[in-house]
Amino acid sequence: MDNLFKRKCARSHICPICCIHSETVEHMLFGCEWVRPVWFGSDLNLRISVGSMDSILKWSCTMMERFQTQIEREFLFCRVVWTGWFIWKERNNFVFNQHPIEHSSTLYRAPVAREEFESVPTARTAVISCPLADNSQRINSWVPPPPGG
Repeated sequence: MDNLFKRKCARSHICPICCIHSETVEHMLFGCEWVRPVWFGSDLNLRISVGSMDSILKWSCTMMERFQTQIEREFLFCRVVWTGWFIWKERNNFVFNQHPIEHSSTLYRAPVAREEFESVPTARTAVISCPLADNSQRINSWVPPPPGG
């Protein structure tokens, strides 16, 4: 809302959920009162100090520096992104559909969706496991379909 307000595309910059603070990206994802239980209740168990967060980029870099291995960084990044995505969806459901905010719903849906996504074989695995047509069956250029077909 803050960015839309600055561009004169919104009537207000105030968060439509708490109706107190300016709705910046940082506020919407980490600062609004309803999202704090989501971060704390997630498997990341984050207690975020909003006053210390200048930007999501700085916060992300600081968090990534705390981990030694690429696997740990990917674990963190994946969970932050999935949780943030479901916070965004819950916020939009409230703003556009007047659906009440339920942090417990977000806490449940984010990991379920992430686990479902992670259970799907990767594109690389899918490509390797699919038999490829031999070269004699490949078409090297586009051919229009037959008339009437």
